[in-house]
Amino acid sequence: KPDQDPSKAAESTERENKWNLARACLYGGEEEQALALLEECHAAIPERGDYAHMLARCQSHLGLYDEAEATLEGLLDKFGKKDKAHLLRARIATERKDHHKALEHLQAVEAELPEDNEVLLPLARTWLSLRNWKQAEATAKKVIERDPENAAARFVLARIFLHQNTEDATQTAQDYALEGIGYQFGNARGHFQLGVSLFRQEKFEEAVTALANSLRLDRTLAPAYRYLAQAFRALGREDEAVQCDIERQMHRQQASEGKAKRLARLRKESAERAAERARIEANKPKKTETEEMDAKEIPAMDFVLVSGLPRSGTSLMMQMLEAGGLDIMTDQERKADDDNPKGYYEWEEIRQLPRNPRLIEKAEGKVIKVISALLPHLPPKHRYKIIFMRRPVSEVVRSQHTMITNLGKSVKTDAEHLEKNQERHVQQILERFAQSPQVELLEVDYPELVKAPQAWVQHLQDFLGAGKLPEAAAMAGVVDPSLYRNRGENTPSKTA
Repeated sequence: KPDQDPSKAAESTERENKWNLARACLYGGEEEQALALLEECHAAIPERGDYAHMLARCQSHLGLYDEAEATLEGLLDKFGKKDKAHLLRARIATERKDHHKALEHLQAVEAELPEDNEVLLPLARTWLSLRNWKQAEATAKKVIERDPENAAARFVLARIFLHQNTEDATQTAQDYALEGIGYQFGNARGHFQLGVSLFRQEKFEEAVTALANSLRLDRTLAPAYRYLAQAFRALGREDEAVQCDIERQMHRQQASEGKAKRLARLRKESAERAAERARIEANKPKKTETEEMDAKEIPAMDFVLVSGLPRSGTSLMMQMLEAGGLDIMTDQERKADDDNPKGYYEWEEIRQLPRNPRLIEKAEGKVIKVISALLPHLPPKHRYKIIFMRRPVSEVVRSQHTMITNLGKSVKTDAEHLEKNQERHVQQILERFAQSPQVELLEVDYPELVKAPQAWVQHLQDFLGAGKLPEAAAMAGVVDPSLYRNRGENTPSKTA
């Protein structure tokens, strides 16, 4: 929702428009335009992790590695941002040829996300750079197991076998390069790897075609010029070989000279923008006493949160805590219906947590329902007791699909795929917060809660502390087993 202050609402809208434009520019290859927009967004709200991550990513793309690392420093202090920060730092270390440092960052993420291809693929490339062929091959094949059409992993495997430089290995490299090109024809390095494997097999005409394709896709790929010149010479086409040598040298010189000038210009322009922002800030009217108070740092607070996947029993837990005497943060905007006859107990504004992490401070002293996807955006300065609802994911997905159907909409996501993704999401969230000194976790088994509510009331009392549930005797009575639905294929088409 827009801020009640029209000037703040306009400022927020303008900033979000710039943020969306910046992402479009970055994805479209317009990194310099994205940089200016992202710097402005990040300077306005430095605590926004998504702003910081995207700015660091843009800076890295442009070769501004020192600046990217400085931006990443703040990300490492935020919940849920460590993995992305480590991945970006690994990329920066790779660009600097510090492959051991890249490996450290990637292994730190792998410990949390051992099955994530976003981690495994750069890890395979790093093992390759460290000439650990066995680890590189095993990791790349793991990527393909999880994503059978992954072209990038096949190009990694092609490089591995090219390095082995035996007859059988060269043929294997050719096969992997061809497979990769079949899935991603526009990859210049894939064509280059194919060209090298053909060259080593003395299939010079075919090698010329593959290497020429790689240069059509990337005119700056210097090794392709070298192999192409050698292939031309093997075919007796000396004039074309000489032309390749000339173009190779020209591109190398241009790249070397252009990069230094470009980085100097980017840093100068960035400094000028920062100075202009500082000048504008200095010339703003002085804040009123009320505004000064609002801007002061808020001390660390303690919050009780109820979380879990949607349809995992979070509403029931909110009902129990309310019956136990705790204050509940809810706006009553989402009314009870057939899917949740006793109400949803939601606070609509919490959905804005990724854009405004500090809004949670409005709910001090009250229990807040926060779906698991929003937990990584909690401001890390506060302390949290999180009651996390665990329900079999198959039941959760069935309940979600039933709710969608009850709303008159069609289900668009395959149940098996959704189950796998949500199971992985829950594991990642729990692993992350189990290690946080700011968080205490209580996992509540929803089926067991419905079966034996009184036992769980005692668990909740122990977790929240003595005297925190003055009406604990009333809590078990809230549980209605008849509302535990969608437990199997033959259950009624209602959800709870």
